[in-house]
Order: sequence, then C-alpha cells, then structure tokens
Amino acid sequence: MDGKHVRHVIAIIGFLVLILVIAYIAMEWREIRTQQEPQLLQVQEDEELLQVQVQKPPKQILREMKLNRTIIEKDVVSEDEVRREIVRVIPDIPHGKQSRYQAFITPDDSAVTNLAASLPDNPVALYRESVAWTWVSEETLNGVPEKWLKPGEFISDTPAYQNNPLPGEKVSDCSEQANTLVSLIRAKGVQAENIRAVLGLVNFSDEIGGHVWVEYWNGHKWIALDPTSGPYWDDDKGKKVDSGGIAFNYFANHDYPSIEIWSYYNDVYYYDPRSGEGNPPQGWKGQQMILVQQ
Repeated sequence: MDGKHVRHVIAIIGFLVLILVIAYIAMEWREIRTQQEPQLLQVQEDEELLQVQVQKPPKQILREMKLNRTIIEKDVVSEDEVRREIVRVIPDIPHGKQSRYQAFITPDDSAVTNLAASLPDNPVALYRESVAWTWVSEETLNGVPEKWLKPGEFISDTPAYQNNPLPGEKVSDCSEQANTLVSLIRAKGVQAENIRAVLGLVNFSDEIGGHVWVEYWNGHKWIALDPTSGPYWDDDKGKKVDSGGIAFNYFANHDYPSIEIWSYYNDVYYYDPRSGEGNPPQGWKGQQMILVQQ
C-alpha cells in the first residue's frame, strides 16, 4: 500500500473516531439533561406559582389553601399533649441529643435516604416533593388526638395503613410532613445550621392553634415552608382536594403567621427560645415571637 492509500485509511479512521467521540459526548449530555430536567421543571413550576401568589396577602393564601383545617382538626392539640406523646414514643432522651423532638429528624434512616436519592439536589424540588404529600387528620388516620410518627414510618408504612383513605399514598398531618422534609433536606447534605423544624402557635384565618412547619436559611433570611399547604383529605366530602401548595419563596416576601415559637429542632440542634434551653447555633438565637395580624 502506497503512502497515498495509507493517508486515506488514516483519514477514514480519524473520521470514524471523531464520530464516535461526538456520539459519546451527545449521550453524556442527554444523560445530564435527563437528570436535570425534573429539577429544572419543578423549579420553573414553583417560580410560576410564586408569580401568581406573591401579590396575594398571607390571609388570602391561607384561606385558599384552607390551612385552618390543621387547626380545626387539631394537628397539634397542645404543647403539653405533644410532650406526653413524645415521651410515650421516646421514653428517654437519645444519647447526644438535647430533646426528644430531635429523634424525629432522621436523615440517616434508610427510607429517607432512598427517597432522597431519587430526588434532585435542590431544596425547591425537595419542597415540591413534600407539598405533593396528602394531609389527613390525626383522628382519621390514627384514631387518636395526637400521634407522632418518625419519617421512616411516614414514608414506608402510612401507604398501607388500614385507615388511610388513599391506599398507596403517603399521608399524615403537619408533624410528619415537616419532620420528613427537614430529614430529606439534611439527607441531601444541607448543614444543620440552615434547616429546622418549628413547633409553635399559629394564626390561620383567625383559627389559632399548634402547628409544625419548616424554616430554611436562604443565605439572607429564614423562610417558612409548609408542606401541609398541598393536597388534603376532606372528611366531610369524603374526597381528596388537590392543591399546588404555597410557593417555596412566598414567605421570603411575606410574614408567616406565627404567634409563639415553642421549639426549633433538627437532628443536631434544639432550641426553646422562651427559656433559652438547648444547643442552638448562633444563627438561631434572638428569634422574635411576634403576632402577625391576619
């Protein structure tokens, strides 16, 4: 084979190699886009929801979401009742913890880590996952006034509960949904200083009572996140009522209607701002307990 033919063969091989490289890069790019698309879609959907909601005052948003159902149905009967329930579930404060509440934030639980692994690494997407969970009253699901489940039980067990009105779906009330969202966000590696569950007194459409929600530090301020703003089971109508929930950044622009904070907590930190008890990081101290007028 003369030199001309050799060069021709080399050129063909080089061209084929180039095609293979381009095809490989295209496959890798498609894989990256496939992984990113759910996250980008969820973020985009939440931004669109925010544009609709941001001009509405909290009183209107809360009324549209019917969040007063969580107070009417007594998700949190009282602080004393919660404490009795927590002691029943967790007789002794776990080693290395400041409070029994911390035992309900479980980022290392297998059910939590498996669910977290299936979700994008983005707090907005994680919040959108939590807003898809269906709220069901304590009495309907568990037949008792107050019952706290750990995140693993909420994720794995409630779909098969005998009294679950939506078999196969994860259902519960505010405590499980808030604690599980904090656990998911912690499982994704967010520092404990920047995410916490909040137990306290709220005013939802002139209904005042106990509630559990989430606060996330966005780098500038704490913003409230409420998973129970999503779909809910209407006992009177005997059906599920769909709701897109409150947008992730809505409470970056509005005050959450809290009246008093009883406890902040996650798997690492606990803080009672009334007594100063706990081991809060610096960013958790000096919280104001302000009645937000509705």
